[in-house]
Amino acid sequence: MDLNEWIDSKGGVAGAAEILGESPRAVASWYYTERAPKLKSVVNIIEKSGYQVDFNGVFEPMARAMFGFKRPE
Repeated sequence: MDLNEWIDSKGGVAGAAEILGESPRAVASWYYTERAPKLKSVVNIIEKSGYQVDFNGVFEPMARAMFGFKRPE
């Protein structure tokens, strides 16, 4: 699952921020791909999501939005 799907499943930015112990502004900046989360936050996301989100789920959507990354078919 990608990070935005997980955030949506937790009631949006405010709900995910509460679960993660992060500020809503930080979570919103990840959601709207304004910036990537720091490594410590990524590990927290993975753990608090119950491993539903992994490193690819955090960084692949960011790479697509920021750099036009496309996974080879």
